[in-house]
Amino acid sequence: QLKVDLVRVYMSTDADLHLSDVHLRADCSDAGCDLPCETVFPFAEAADAASSSDDAHEPTAAVDEDGDLLCARRKRRKLATPGRGRLRICHALATPLSDVGLQVWRGALLLCDHLFARESAQLLDGAVVLDLGAGCGLTSAAACLAGARAVFCTDAHTASLRNSANNADANGVGGLVRVRRLDWSAVDVWPSPSEGEFGWSSSDLQALRGATVLLAADCVYDDGMTS
Repeated sequence: QLKVDLVRVYMSTDADLHLSDVHLRADCSDAGCDLPCETVFPFAEAADAASSSDDAHEPTAAVDEDGDLLCARRKRRKLATPGRGRLRICHALATPLSDVGLQVWRGALLLCDHLFARESAQLLDGAVVLDLGAGCGLTSAAACLAGARAVFCTDAHTASLRNSANNADANGVGGLVRVRRLDWSAVDVWPSPSEGEFGWSSSDLQALRGATVLLAADCVYDDGMTS
């Protein structure tokens, strides 16, 4: 479904393509940009995430030419158990500005590092989580694997929602991730019961009121919404 959505977008627009800093070194030729790819992202598990004298570092406040923060990720020990601490995510390499939610952004990787860190274990254990502007659903899946009881993975764009649902299933957390539409431009942002694809049920809204963790990572790329 992601491939169909991307091809439709690229055939109907002359807009410039934008690349996440995660993908800047990828081969994004004309033959590859309009196809989704699958990437396995490794993360240190809680037991391995504590800093040591070898991998501790001070946070940096450097910015790039666009004024965006350049955040260095902590060095990670090699995982002792192959296949654990890894998330398999289907995503795009480049998109028009309107579809940047189909890419993986550095903020999501940094947030996942935090979710898998030992100090987050108590916060997430059995929690109900609301993930805003979830994009590919990477942080939603990570929150589940880190101990959350349920995660509302929300976005406003249908292609992102479908991709998030597929990624949740691919990582074995489809039963815990509830992919729902949440449009911040709506007059009443708080969702109401709705039918159809990615609609909210009454039980969803009841569970949402018990959410204790709010996630947001690179969730807006629009000056008009932040100025």
